[in-house]
Amino acid sequence: MSPRGGSSVYGSVLAGVPFGIYYLVRRGLPVLAMLDIIAPSMVVGAAPSAAIGCFLNGCCYGGLCEWPGGE
Repeated sequence: MSPRGGSSVYGSVLAGVPFGIYYLVRRGLPVLAMLDIIAPSMVVGAAPSAAIGCFLNGCCYGGLCEWPGGE
């Protein structure tokens, strides 16, 4: 995380998984089967959103290149 703060998906996962499990239990749906269905979607959704968050935060641009040809 950058010193200025940053975008992170940890909070949404830490809050979303327990509340999602609570919802499934409350509705009487099979928790493990639903988690098997949801897990690939979480990965596909988290990768681009994390990359966009890093881009917008400016923490992943890299530093100045002093090598020859690194103009």
